[in-house]
Amino acid sequence: MRYTSKEQLIIEYKKLLLEKQISQKEVAKKLNLLPQALTKILNKQNFSFDDMSKLLSAIGYNIEIQFTPSKAPEPSDPPEPASTVQAPKRSLNNIRAFTPEAAAKVDLKRLVSDIGYQFDIKDAFGNDILVDLMSKARQQEAEQQQAQQ
Repeated sequence: MRYTSKEQLIIEYKKLLLEKQISQKEVAKKLNLLPQALTKILNKQNFSFDDMSKLLSAIGYNIEIQFTPSKAPEPSDPPEPASTVQAPKRSLNNIRAFTPEAAAKVDLKRLVSDIGYQFDIKDAFGNDILVDLMSKARQQEAEQQQAQQ
């Protein structure tokens, strides 16, 4: 799969946690971190290769990276698939307008920690809305943590 954002990597990581039935609390314990520190790592702006490597190592996985040339395709070249995993095709007709009423119903605290809820929001309103809401949720979480200190 080709990844273009840290959010995609974190979603895949959280999918692995669900598959292996491991909680973030258990991962934090394996890494000798408080659960809040693990959340902070996942939400930080400059999430790094080392961060992902440590998280994956704690659940028994490694990172494998493949470099490919970024040449412009020749007119005769067939387009390369963007991913080896085929995501289910979604119709734009299923995506609803994101109204103020819908925004008021979104639980930002739950959005940060519940990947299933993230997929529900994405399916209902589209990826751009999900990205915006995740940003707001992380900002709200950071402000709450600062207020507690």
